[in-house]
Amino acid sequence: MKYLSKILAWSLIGLASAWADEFRLAGSWKVVTSTPSGTDIEAELILREKEGKWSGEAKADDWDKARALKEITFEKETLKYALDLEYEGLELNYGVDAEVKDADHLKGRWTATGKDGAELASGAWRAERVAEEVHPLVGAWDATAKGPDDLVVVLKAVFSESEEKLEGKLKTLLGEIAMKSVATEGDQVKLEVMFPYGDESYPVKITATLSEDEMAGRWVAFNAEEDKEEAAGAWSALREGAAVLAGAWAVTATLDDGRENTAVFHFEEKGEAWTGKAVGEDGELVFDRVTLEGKDLVVDLEMPSEGTTIEVRIKASFSGGNGLKGKWVAFNDSGEESASGAWKGVRKAD
Repeated sequence: MKYLSKILAWSLIGLASAWADEFRLAGSWKVVTSTPSGTDIEAELILREKEGKWSGEAKADDWDKARALKEITFEKETLKYALDLEYEGLELNYGVDAEVKDADHLKGRWTATGKDGAELASGAWRAERVAEEVHPLVGAWDATAKGPDDLVVVLKAVFSESEEKLEGKLKTLLGEIAMKSVATEGDQVKLEVMFPYGDESYPVKITATLSEDEMAGRWVAFNAEEDKEEAAGAWSALREGAAVLAGAWAVTATLDDGRENTAVFHFEEKGEAWTGKAVGEDGELVFDRVTLEGKDLVVDLEMPSEGTTIEVRIKASFSGGNGLKGKWVAFNDSGEESASGAWKGVRKAD
């Protein structure tokens, strides 16, 4: 069955799919099929989705053209597909049966059968997601819209890209609202949405400047009939999970006896260094040191206490784009831990 090794790569190309809402199927995948002779064959799969239906094709450097996949199914975290090929007059059926291993990998087996259903060969099969460039807007964002009378509305904005077209939706307490249009030009973002208010819906236009994990701009609501401005305000968004520290945070430290101390922490980036201070009922306290590595924050400070000071260290990690969660530890004069407790922070609106 030496000829099988040459045509395995035509069909033993997998798709990837997993955990419906958390796993994006469309994209490119690197597949490795192991032949009975011990040879590994690599190929690329490109998978597309349109109106709930999937199609795909496989490519390899030594192929004259791409090979189409068909009969693609995915149920209960198990992928199956079949592909009919003809090689030197012999009709062959190739199938893949694989399971999701994690967010970026599938693992299973391939089987080649003849027209009579008899198995001709089989072997191990695996697939790995190929990292691909996506539009910087794609993903989930924690958005804040400020309105008249100090009204603050917190929303979740989610953007996706399909066939080079951007789409978006807003998630609110009342449900999801599909955006009418999503457009970008350079770092400028323009969004349009029909926002329900009472018994009517108002056209709302959002313009913002995109800078890595942040957006800042303005929203304007119009009268649907006269196209006149009805209301407007500031609009900002932070990419979900982004470690953006600068700004004000409402923090809570839980003490040994269960009581809670609250304050407002302010962080500012100066050059490559961070500075900060705490503002509370007793005044301001400047931090000794602030370090941020990835999503991990460390704050060192000296707390005044009965005529002396107590060294305190706070270690926390980002929880989403607008939260910090961790622990505070106090040390005695010998540098030993003397007390500790839970600590959390929530970003304050500007």
